[in-house]
Amino acid sequence: MTSNPPSAIHEAKTSQSKARPGKIFHSYDQASKFKQALSIRSTLGLFMNFQCIIFDCDGVLVDSEATSIAILLEIGATIGFQMEHQAAVEHFSGQSLFSSLEYMEQQVGRSFPSNIIEEFRNRTYEAFRRNIKAVPGVRAVLEDLALPRCVASNAPLEKIRLNLGLLDLLPFFGEALYSAYTVERWKPDPTLFLHAAQQMGYAPEACAIVEDSVSGVQAARAGGFTVFGYAPQPHRAALLKEAGAHTFTHMHELPQLWSNYETGI
Repeated sequence: MTSNPPSAIHEAKTSQSKARPGKIFHSYDQASKFKQALSIRSTLGLFMNFQCIIFDCDGVLVDSEATSIAILLEIGATIGFQMEHQAAVEHFSGQSLFSSLEYMEQQVGRSFPSNIIEEFRNRTYEAFRRNIKAVPGVRAVLEDLALPRCVASNAPLEKIRLNLGLLDLLPFFGEALYSAYTVERWKPDPTLFLHAAQQMGYAPEACAIVEDSVSGVQAARAGGFTVFGYAPQPHRAALLKEAGAHTFTHMHELPQLWSNYETGI
């Protein structure tokens, strides 16, 4: 049986990987060793409460995932892929664009054209500029937050900057924006969160992560972080709780949750 040639998604992923800077961690083992090294600080009793907050972007800071997935489904339909929107939200939320496109290709046995990633980015960025909103209540949380904070997202940096900039949320984070495209590892791999913690100067045990996807919660838990799962819908809360998150339904609940929670170190 003749094997199919590599898809455009595989080639684009390989090409983009070659063009990126060197990996922060060359293996999961190295990431684990870094986490263990940082944990030495916590054994000295330096951290009893959270010292740093790490936010996911899409679905936590900006209400963009529904728009992205709607366009993803439109693009998928061009090769015959079909899925109900709500089912797609549950399936694709928190997944990398590469894995989402590869999944659709595998389901229908057809490949996307070579420019599919560029087309997806152009269409979603145009939609964001027309109608992007902040997650309800998140601005008030950021305005009152006195702790160091950063963003760690599966999205490319240009998308993070675009969406936060459109909503005037960039000043809350400055340059503390970390992308999976930099470390070449995507959630549920914990490398991105470990990299963000390293850059911020804190051990995983001293950080709280705010996520809204199962893959993000899994990444946080694998890295040794405490994770709070934003879940305005009951069915999403059950999924995030099962993955290991402390769930909440509205952003105004977060400060009290952080205040009440002790890391147990």
